[in-house]
Amino acid sequence: MTTGRLPVIISPMRPFEHAALECPGCHERLDASRNLTGAKAPAPGDFTVCVYCRTILVFGTTGLCVASERDFEQVSSEQRARLRRIQEAIREARRDYQ
Repeated sequence: MTTGRLPVIISPMRPFEHAALECPGCHERLDASRNLTGAKAPAPGDFTVCVYCRTILVFGTTGLCVASERDFEQVSSEQRARLRRIQEAIREARRDYQ
């Protein structure tokens, strides 16, 4: 969840709370995520987007890492487009909040 610095981005999916993980892009603490395909815990290989810096991340076995080109090759163009839309929604929310 956020630390109160950012607005909540409306989503029909409930966030799944998990142990705090550090975003490797901005080093903010991330302790919840939303799953676009259902209410399950994130698993290695699942993608997420940092709500602070908009970096596309992948859950690993020990934490988060920045998604690589190889990671993107593993998902459909629809999923890539969805991740980009999430990045844009975060950018818009941050702009509106400032």
